[in-house]
Parts: sequence; C-alpha cells; structure tokens
Amino acid sequence: MGCQGSKRAQTPQSQSKTLLDGSQATKAGGISVTEQQPASSASVQPVSSPVCAGGSITGSPTESARSHCLLRKYRTLCTSKTELDISVVEFSSHDSTVGSVLGRNCKEMRWKVMYDRDADPIDIKLHIQEHKLHSNEVEIECNGQPIFHGAGAHAKAKLTQDFRYQWSFRGSIRGINELNFFQVKPAHFSSSAEVWFPATITGQRDDGHFEVTAQECDENGFISEVKYPAVHKDSLREAVSQKPLVVPENCLTLEVPKEDPLHAVLSLADGELVTHHFGKASPSLAAMQEKPEIALKVSKDRSSLTANAGHQVVSHFVSGEVRAKSSEVERLRHSWTIQVGPFAEHTVEIAKRYTLGKIVTLLVDGEVLVEASPTDIACVGGLWQCKFRLIGERVLDFEVYKTNGEGGTLNDKGNIKERCKYIHECFVTIPNDRNFSTAQLFIDTVPFTELPVEAYLMSYEESHLTTTPLALLHTYGISTPYIVDWNAPGNMMVLANQVLEQANNGRKTAGSWLALCCSATSVADGDDIKVAESDDIKVFSDHHVAGSA
Repeated sequence: MGCQGSKRAQTPQSQSKTLLDGSQATKAGGISVTEQQPASSASVQPVSSPVCAGGSITGSPTESARSHCLLRKYRTLCTSKTELDISVVEFSSHDSTVGSVLGRNCKEMRWKVMYDRDADPIDIKLHIQEHKLHSNEVEIECNGQPIFHGAGAHAKAKLTQDFRYQWSFRGSIRGINELNFFQVKPAHFSSSAEVWFPATITGQRDDGHFEVTAQECDENGFISEVKYPAVHKDSLREAVSQKPLVVPENCLTLEVPKEDPLHAVLSLADGELVTHHFGKASPSLAAMQEKPEIALKVSKDRSSLTANAGHQVVSHFVSGEVRAKSSEVERLRHSWTIQVGPFAEHTVEIAKRYTLGKIVTLLVDGEVLVEASPTDIACVGGLWQCKFRLIGERVLDFEVYKTNGEGGTLNDKGNIKERCKYIHECFVTIPNDRNFSTAQLFIDTVPFTELPVEAYLMSYEESHLTTTPLALLHTYGISTPYIVDWNAPGNMMVLANQVLEQANNGRKTAGSWLALCCSATSVADGDDIKVAESDDIKVFSDHHVAGSA
C-alpha cells in the first residue's frame, strides 16, 4: 500500500519482501503491513545522504496509528550535542500572488530545519497544483531529492491517501567515559534476581545502543572488566540517582492530507507546529564575526590568571546584555540592529517585497527567516506577528596545569572549555501592513526603544584582565576548573622525582664549576696540580700541559 497517482501504469510486480511474506501477512487496523508495488506512476524515492548528516529511507515503512496510511521514515540523524534544539531557520509560503514563476493556482511551501549548528539544515519543499474539478497534485522534496512525485523526476501526482513522512533525531548523552557513572543490568544475566553492576559508557552508537565496560564478579568472586559492544538504553541507569538513562530524541513529521494538501503541517514529536520554533544562530553562521570565546591562562600555583580580553568585554560576555545600535524606517521597510554580548551583532528587518497579497518578509542578518502571510504562520487577529529566537553559546577556554588524583600539581597543561547556552526571545509585530513605521521589535519582552544603548567604551584599547581565581569568582561569577589526570603518579612519587631532579641538577652544576676552574690557562711556576682522575672529569697538571704542547 502506498501513495498512488491518478493514472494506472503497467508495472512489473516487485520481488522485494517485508518481514511478513505472502500468506503470513496479517492486517492491523484494516491495513496489510506488507508493502506492495504502487500501481501508478507516483512513487516514493529514497534520499541518499551521508550517515548522521543526511540519512536514507529505512528498509520498510511502519504503520501509522493515527491514519490509514504508511509512515515512511528518514534515517535517524545523530548529533554530538547533548541538547536537541530544533529550529526552523527558513520558512516560506508562496502562492500565485508572488508572480508568474509558480504558475496559476499553485502554492509552494518550504521549511529549512536546523537540528545541529554544525550540520546542514534539512530542506523540505512541498509544491501543490490546485484543481477545481478534481483532486490537487503534489510534489514533495527533501534536500533536493524527490520523496513523492509523478512519472517524471519533477512531475506532480495526485494523492490517493494521506501522506506522512518522518525525520528522527538523536543527541548524545552526558557522562560518556566517566568512570562508573552508570550501572548496567545484563539482558541475559544468569541470576534470577535483578542485579546492577557499576559501568562506564565508553561510546554511543548510531543505532541508539551503547558500548559499555562493566565491573562484574567472575566465578571465583573476583571483580573483572566485561565489555559489551551494544547495550540497549533500558538496561542502563545512573549510579547515584538510579534514574533510567535518558537519551535526547525528537522527530519531525510531515503530514499532507489527501483531501486538502494546502493544509499540510510539519510538527514535532509533541505535536507542536515547527512554525512555533523559528530561530537563528548567534552569532550568524554566515558572517561568524569574532569567535565567541574568551581564553584564560591559569598560573601553575593557581595564584593568578590572565584573560585575552579586558574588564568591559568580560563583563559584557558574562551578562550577555542585548543593546540597541541603530534603526532605519521606510514606509514598507523597517530594520533594527542590536548587539548581543561583545561578539554578536544582528540586524532584524521586515519588508514588503510583493505588491499583491499579504506576504511579508522577515530577514535576520540579510537572510530570509520567514516569508509568508499572517494565515500561513497562524497569526491571531489578522495582524502580521512573528516570534523567533536567537540561539548561541558562550565559551570560556581555560588553560590550566593538570593535577593528579591527590591534588598535586603536574607539569603538563590542558585545556577545558566551559559552554553556556543562551537564548533571546524576539517578537516582531506590524499593526499596519501599509505602513511599517509603526512596526515594533521586542527582545525578551523589552521594546527596542527601551534597550540599553550600545556603550562606546570599547572604542579605546583596553589592557587584558589579570586577576586571581577568587577575584574572578567574586567579580564575574566564573569558577576556575581543574583537570585531573587519574593515571598520573601520586604526590610521594612526584616528590621523589623532584628530589632526584634537584640532585641531578646540583651534580651538573658542581661538575660544570669544577671543570671551569680546572681549565684555567695560567698556573704558578713550580706548582704541581694533581687531581684524581674520574670517569667523567679528567684534569691535568701544568707540566702535562706544557709537555703536550
């Protein structure tokens, strides 16, 4: 069963089979779970992309419990981030009022969805051709590849049933490689009682399972390491809280109703529309002004530290205060420029690009975020309004000397980055779509006109900040971290190595001084200098020197 076109074509029977074959196929909810070759020119094509960056369609579709249609899935997209923050970075909804490019009675909807700042967004495009006397025709693409189309590569087809397609996302868990941070319950442990063993998760697989090293008792009662290549999350829990392991997961579902494809929706796992999650990266990925990091170097005795920025920059960096810079107003255009912390500058602009219709364009940093009418983004009261977020992170890069397990300072250095995510809620409203001078921008509920004005204290060269870890904590609320090397030698071994090193240095100093004294070229006549020979140093008398000359 699948989506079919309006015309039947003579196609050979597919030889591919599902898990249920032939007479063994059963029916659930009135639908056979066996997949049959569509008897039409409409087809669903797989999308080939790299693993964890694009994905591919899974082997066989699963049944939807909500409607009589097959749910087709994209391969799960994985990210190394511990938080999944799905945002629509571009949305447009065009109809024939934008010009003759689309054609008459046509509508095109496009979503670009970001799930990882470092990965390309998912590009979903839906093209609908309206017909008055019979059903509409549809073409759907993902990342430029068709997932529903007609006989040609770019041909439309009629829907014979509701179309559903899903993209799944999975983030990384916290606590990987932390010693015995988790506990594991082997799925086929011989004991009938529920037994949990201390465990360390050493890796997270793309299929959702985990590589685990457990501390278990062998048949002789001794504790030994047991490595499991793939453990399901249900067999893992946190050791201290004993809470089940939680993996960040979410999904996008595109639903195109057969009866009215103009009302297609793209929603998250909780059913909320993605058009409620507009967002842009801060700083802008395209511009990427200064790197939003501050580096701090800590002395070996931790008595002082130096930053690569001055007090004003560090203070603004920690507060993340949003400041107003400038504003430009025209009849059908209005822009605002804001400063977010010391490293991010954004320009928010609204414009009326198309004379016909009510479509308004919202741009952030010169890139289209939303281009749609009030109806397309579910505005209330007929006014064009839009909420979006500026999403970024502040990074403190500490360079510190490592310590051993007993707190002793080592000679090796290491870097540790502390990341702090920030989000600013933005809201644009246009009371009069014929005059944008009355439009307003709010940042975290504060009108642009009431934001603090950008300070010009940064125009002069400020010396880098030098302070102590305690003063850094009390002034800016920043704690100086440690890097512990559990494999480093203990304090007694470090002390012994220091004593040996000092003794070796003293021996070298004494030997150098003695060699310097004995290599003098002038010796009193008649004096016979005799020094016992050693393996390392040989000094001869003045007579020997004269004889050799």
